[in-house]
Amino acid sequence: MKHLLFTALLACVTLTVSAQANLDYRFRLDSAALHVTLNYTPVEPDSTLFVYGDLGFGGQTDIFNGIKNLRVSAPGTIKVDTLEGSGAIHVYYPGNTPITISYDVTDTHTPEQKVRGEMFRPLIQKDYFYAHEVSIFLIPMFRETDKNNVTQSLQWEKPLPYPIYFTLDPENRGDKIYTGIYKDFQSTLFTGAANLTIDQVNLGNIKNFIVLRINDSTAYNRPAMKEYFEEYVTALHRFWNNYDGEYYSLIVQPFLDIDYHNSSGIAFHDGFIMKHNNDTILTDYGRIATLSHEISHHFTGHLVSLGGNEQWFDEGFTDYTTYYLLTAIGMFPPEQYTHEINRILRSLHTSELRNTPNDEIRENFWKLGDYAWLPYWRGTQFALWLDNKIVTSSDGKYSIRDLLWACLDAARNKNWEHLTREDFIKAVSKFLPEKEMREAIERYIVNGELIEFSQKDFPSDIKLTYDDSIPVIEITNQKRFKERIAFE
Repeated sequence: MKHLLFTALLACVTLTVSAQANLDYRFRLDSAALHVTLNYTPVEPDSTLFVYGDLGFGGQTDIFNGIKNLRVSAPGTIKVDTLEGSGAIHVYYPGNTPITISYDVTDTHTPEQKVRGEMFRPLIQKDYFYAHEVSIFLIPMFRETDKNNVTQSLQWEKPLPYPIYFTLDPENRGDKIYTGIYKDFQSTLFTGAANLTIDQVNLGNIKNFIVLRINDSTAYNRPAMKEYFEEYVTALHRFWNNYDGEYYSLIVQPFLDIDYHNSSGIAFHDGFIMKHNNDTILTDYGRIATLSHEISHHFTGHLVSLGGNEQWFDEGFTDYTTYYLLTAIGMFPPEQYTHEINRILRSLHTSELRNTPNDEIRENFWKLGDYAWLPYWRGTQFALWLDNKIVTSSDGKYSIRDLLWACLDAARNKNWEHLTREDFIKAVSKFLPEKEMREAIERYIVNGELIEFSQKDFPSDIKLTYDDSIPVIEITNQKRFKERIAFE
């Protein structure tokens, strides 16, 4: 741990704090850095602890190295503790004296960091800007009771080098001040580019924005993405029978330095960013699945989430319902559905980490390898098993869709707080015996045992076989299968 002390360097700064937010940010962007000025009207007397960076976000262990020229106005002082890359910034001031904190955010990504460098680090170039809020703002460690009363504002210094898009305020191109509750700024994203295109698609009451980087030779992506988005998102909301939301942002951009990885994505509050490695966005089933998976996180992972240590639900159930929905609306043929499910089952069964207890996955997640994929594989396996057991035990009356509706109702009743494992058990017990479900979660989720599939767990349109002890499913009656998974 390093301890750095910065004394007052901005003694001549004049603050205008009347009627301004507690956290008043001013941004100036050029090709070298995002220059940040934070006018802080203290919420707590004498000192405030701010944190920059989050090791849990992309495993970026040296993200604080990208902060330059950190300083504070008189009479404030700063002490910085760096631990595993994140910065704990202790700011001291007399009483509730307003102060100004200034710093520069720089681009520290390198090709050696591979995909994670381009997905999780700020990218600042002459014609392109990309950053998540966790790598821009200083996060104050206020008491929980203060958090809903703290205001934060943002404005950009003119002129802007190119159009800017901010997911929290998608109709503002950087020409107006945005003010809100500071918690609302969490899980948001900024991007900008000389070739940025922004298309608005209204579906129901939700304003959706498709944000691309397009040049003359790739202009065909704009209508293709609009057509895909309208079809999939309309079906997704019908599947869930839910139309909550105000804004949604779908941001799709090419990688800068990566040509060996097809695509990668990150979901954030009310949106998703995908990066890809060639000109055509909707180039294959894998790309469509990645886009659809992340868009589906609006429900599983956002509105309905078990959070934290239960990524088998947030990721695995999202994978399963994505393949299910893509097949139900005809974007995937049935054989692609079975291909994806069988691929996941084989990956899980052949992994050396297949029996890793659930509690060990999260602490090892950013070691990547199979640790990063276990929540997807294990959750998909469990969703497949539950879906078909629900179908067979109800003689086709219920399915995974009804289970997810029950989870959505439970989340709504908790004012959209994360569900607990107990909440999930209560939801699934509406369709299957509670005792059996408790035992199943303990065995297949908590302890990491592999599910012993049986043909009786599947309806007659799916055949189960084993290939070297690995379960394989096959659709034997496509007409009946399509009719069964179809929905209004």
